[in-house]
Amino acid sequence: MGHLDQLDGTSVKQAKFVPTAEDYSQLEKELEKLKKLYAEQALEREILKDLLIRPILAPLNGYRIAVLILMNTEMEVMLKKLWYVIGFSFTIVGMLLGYFSNNEPLKIIVLYTGCFILAILRIMLYVSNKREKKDPPS
Repeated sequence: MGHLDQLDGTSVKQAKFVPTAEDYSQLEKELEKLKKLYAEQALEREILKDLLIRPILAPLNGYRIAVLILMNTEMEVMLKKLWYVIGFSFTIVGMLLGYFSNNEPLKIIVLYTGCFILAILRIMLYVSNKREKKDPPS
């Protein structure tokens, strides 16, 4: 890497580093390697966030929505409450089975059943909101 000019005397402070074209090309290669490594680590962080954080926050957010719905006392809402409780229970039990159990088919069935119930409830909520916007009470 480069060369040092001749020293005048015994002082090392007088040494001067003169970079060569080879040094610059090697530094550029190192910079490219670091950029690739940083991009891979950023991708790994996103994947970890998708795998670890979002599945934990989604049921918590769902429970918050379920609690807000539980405050309403109409019969239709009571049925929806029951299905929300069932859906979230299946989802949480499926997550716990996924963590603690080795029975792969059971945990997949339980988890996806809960997610399916919650998806159906979300679609029902979306449709009922659309219906209420079209037909305002007079």
